[in-house]
Amino acid sequence: MRLGVSAAVVDDAVVPGDVEVRDGLITGVGLTPATGSSIAVPGFIDVHVHGYQGVDFIDADQDDHARIARSVTSTGVTAYQPTLISQPVDDMAEAIRSHPGAVDNGARVLGFHLEGPFLSPDRAGAHNPTALRMPSINEAKQLLDAGPVAQMTLAPELAGGLELIDYLVTEGITVSLGHSEASAEITHQAVARGAAAFTHVFNAMRPMSHRDPGILDAALSQGGAFLTAVFDGVHLSDEAAGVVIRCAGYQLVAITDATAAVGAGDTPVVLGDAEIEIVDGAPRLPDGTIAGSILTMDRAFRNLLDLGVEFPAVARATSTAPALLAGIADSGTIQEGRSADLVVLDDGYEVLQTLIGGAEVFHS
Repeated sequence: MRLGVSAAVVDDAVVPGDVEVRDGLITGVGLTPATGSSIAVPGFIDVHVHGYQGVDFIDADQDDHARIARSVTSTGVTAYQPTLISQPVDDMAEAIRSHPGAVDNGARVLGFHLEGPFLSPDRAGAHNPTALRMPSINEAKQLLDAGPVAQMTLAPELAGGLELIDYLVTEGITVSLGHSEASAEITHQAVARGAAAFTHVFNAMRPMSHRDPGILDAALSQGGAFLTAVFDGVHLSDEAAGVVIRCAGYQLVAITDATAAVGAGDTPVVLGDAEIEIVDGAPRLPDGTIAGSILTMDRAFRNLLDLGVEFPAVARATSTAPALLAGIADSGTIQEGRSADLVVLDDGYEVLQTLIGGAEVFHS
């Protein structure tokens, strides 16, 4: 079938012409005739999302997971990592075990992202300090044994942190550095040992210093790991967002860090065990601490365009780079022979249609 688009993002270019899909794969790009003004981009991949529509993944049951997997397709998401905030290890393990696996007509779940519990209490952010733990390979193994874990955010400066990175990398888990007071030296060691990303850059990490560099200085200068960032206009000023965009280049990964507040209306919601309220454009704890976001991936796409990022680079940050970070070999780009995980956007960059494996899962 033809998508009926006027163009598609292919690598670093917008290629005029229609896109053909057959048997779940992309079989043609740049085809004529092409009509209308819609454009095809690779499906959005969100590697950091805590909840949706009133449900935090720490409390989600199988029905919740199935509903969310179907609902996020309306925002162009074709794959995601449900993300758990720091909680007691047994509670996190139980949340991992609750996932039903693949969901018919839903976005692909790439395994859980565990944001903690091995984080610095000095940079806890919205995490409950009482739930934070010193790095433990035994406790990490307990979490990995509970079910599909794809990524873990940790603070490398904690005692045993570097050894935990060694273990996780050996187990095939993506390691991201965040909620950290690490020095630049420790950060560089962590990247050399296999840490592949930095979690929501600038947020919950030691600030920059031109004479005493820390994790943020290392993140912006190292050039080897992905930089994940929340482009909601709250987590980052436009100036800070510009710094991240320029420093990250091809390794920029847009995340939502979204919470159960997305699409929840007036329903009271929590992040982990803390009640949150929307104040000044973001969920916050009672003391004003930012606690995730109400961002969606389609909004992140438009926000990056508003920041002046070129269209192909935005598609790379919302699709291609997160696919590489998550180790997805068959998605994240529009190329013949790749899985037809696609989003069709109108001329205002709103989602018209979402396809996963060539099957339509959302149509506006």
